[in-house]
Amino acid sequence: MTFDEEWADAQRTAAAGGSSYDLVVTQDDLGAVGHEAFLIHGQLRAKADIAGTGATARAATECSTRNLAMGSEPSATLSTWDSQVKTVLQMYAHISNHLDFSKKAHANDDEAIAAGMRHRGRFRAVGLRDTEVREVTLTWTDLITLDLGKLNEAVTEWKTAAEELAKLHGTVRDGLVKKSEAARWEGVNATVTREFVRSAAKEVDDLQREAKSIHLVLADAHAELTQIQKQAKALADEARRGDPAHTPEPDPGLLVSDGGGGKVRVESSICDAKGPNQRTQDMIRWYADTLTGLVSHAADVDAAATRALRASHGADPYNAGHAEYTSLDQDQLPRAMKLAALGKDAKPAQQAELRRLWQSLSPDARAQLWTAHRDDLIAAGLFNPSVKQMAADRGSGKHGAEDIEWNDWVHPWG
Repeated sequence: MTFDEEWADAQRTAAAGGSSYDLVVTQDDLGAVGHEAFLIHGQLRAKADIAGTGATARAATECSTRNLAMGSEPSATLSTWDSQVKTVLQMYAHISNHLDFSKKAHANDDEAIAAGMRHRGRFRAVGLRDTEVREVTLTWTDLITLDLGKLNEAVTEWKTAAEELAKLHGTVRDGLVKKSEAARWEGVNATVTREFVRSAAKEVDDLQREAKSIHLVLADAHAELTQIQKQAKALADEARRGDPAHTPEPDPGLLVSDGGGGKVRVESSICDAKGPNQRTQDMIRWYADTLTGLVSHAADVDAAATRALRASHGADPYNAGHAEYTSLDQDQLPRAMKLAALGKDAKPAQQAELRRLWQSLSPDARAQLWTAHRDDLIAAGLFNPSVKQMAADRGSGKHGAEDIEWNDWVHPWG
């Protein structure tokens, strides 16, 4: 229901009481409540103007360029937020403008509010229907070139908004609401006006909660992606360096590149007529699998953040105050519980996803998962060794193989 529809419906309900006049309020009460609403309107417009600063829009563009689903969701979040804020601004404009005593006394304030409302909606170009996640595949290049500094700027932007709105809600509660409750209202709209002020106060609180949820989701996503990117770059550098000191033969440097479809291609930097020895093959396989796993982990975090952002604003253009997140645990833990319950029946891909989720979960969430599925986690191989497993030298067979065959010399990344 839009703001205008809500107000009209509230008026009809109040009119059912049979009163013949609209609203009567003393001059002192009007001055206190109306002026307070005007001040809050101005503060809300400044404190909730996420679209105006541009940090989230820049983060959305960067994420979209790097094939993250979050590229579309921050844009949809901004669009929805802007519409929600506009609805609350209308509420405070109505409180200020509707009080029916001496319009002349507040003409300038009314004109300022009206002008401000006409110029809202600067970020509406995105559109509320753009909340569907694009089908994209995160690549190795996307992961290592993603500028996470822009995402961090968006984190700061929403953190500031949440903090400022918390202060504003205190001002609304201790100022406008108290003055409204103490005012001497009479008439058809007396009850509905007092209740409308209470509702307007709640809407500011809802906006603050939503901003805080968005901030915490983005902060957790930024922290996880930063850690994954750092680990990916370090492993890639390690692979490129090789180990010149290894005996009896030095380990060659390895080349790391995109393998398509979210996979990572790894190959030896040295052309050898005999082909890479078994130790090098094992290293190629380990680095390719591990780096591809990091790309998948980043994609998992991206998907979780996208779902959490969408749930936070609810794609509701009129009302804030939907799901509240303190971290990505709330999205990831249920999935981890479901995978852990498979135990020994978990397939390799499910085991890999479970390991990635375990790495993402906070200590508290891990404790919940361990308490509920300790035996299942062990059966699913969550704690199996993940260290490098490779042949000792050129003449050795593949790690864990009893007999070396011709196929052991051919690797899928070559």
